[in-house]
Amino acid sequence: VITCASQHPRIISLCEAFVSWISVLRFHPESTVRRSVLVALSKLVHLVLTPNQFLSLLDIFTDWKDWLISSSTEDPDDQCRSFSLAAISFIVEKLPTGTNFPPMP
Repeated sequence: VITCASQHPRIISLCEAFVSWISVLRFHPESTVRRSVLVALSKLVHLVLTPNQFLSLLDIFTDWKDWLISSSTEDPDDQCRSFSLAAISFIVEKLPTGTNFPPMP
């Protein structure tokens, strides 16, 4: 849905609502749910966001940073750890040069 709406003038609001909705699910006990959250977040970052849109959502990604780092090393599911690393990589790739963002691994 977010990918299809990427050209909508209110894409930032849609992304904020979507990330807010999936943020609760990132702590779900089922690894399949956590994997789905990681895939959704990665798709949002990788496919939809331009650098300007990304900067508008920087606070949201800052909030997720600690969880992604923790998940990449501590999640009991191998795929969740791998997906977390991929999400971190996508976020780092989107950061414009000189962006003041807490360090990522």
